[in-house]
Amino acid sequence: MPESIIIVGSKRSGKTSLLNYLNKITQVNYLRPEQPKAWPPRHFQFALVDFQDINMSQPESLVKEVLQQLKLEVPSACSLAVFSNLVKRQLSQPAVILMDNIGLAALETAFWRNMCSLGNCGKLSFVVTSLEPPEKLEHDKAFFSLFGHSLHLDALTENEARELLAHSPFSPEEIEWMLKESGCWPAPLQMLCDRRLQQLLLK
Repeated sequence: MPESIIIVGSKRSGKTSLLNYLNKITQVNYLRPEQPKAWPPRHFQFALVDFQDINMSQPESLVKEVLQQLKLEVPSACSLAVFSNLVKRQLSQPAVILMDNIGLAALETAFWRNMCSLGNCGKLSFVVTSLEPPEKLEHDKAFFSLFGHSLHLDALTENEARELLAHSPFSPEEIEWMLKESGCWPAPLQMLCDRRLQQLLLK
């Protein structure tokens, strides 16, 4: 199992987009020339939960959502103990739970310690996003002991943003406008690209 990772960044830095990309990575059919040929990891499973959804702060709702996305049995009543037993018995592939906006999670210590236990026994890894580093979060510290890596996201450099747009259908003038308007922040740059693509498709 890979080590768990926490992704820290301010708003508009692309944290949610990165998790959505990871969640769909096994469905990617096109690789850029510089990407490793072993990518994407087809044998991995992913489950994505967003703590902006109030239901994800209810332990039973959250674990049912995870079981469904991992294509495991979803019992009508699912306590943390039932969830743990199902994961230990039925999970046969490496699985990563992607947690967006973890700072909004209103879950008890028992939940985080249960996730920590599953991580320590090699059943699950986690990739979580946060506006704040883990030491400033009020969650149980045992959970964050799983995290071997921390990644900080910020605005793209101009060169990175240009590389991102290099294979786009946009004109040089459109690219310059997008770079200026977005300030090279991933989220607004992505929105500008999407809107322009939609316009092009309608022509």
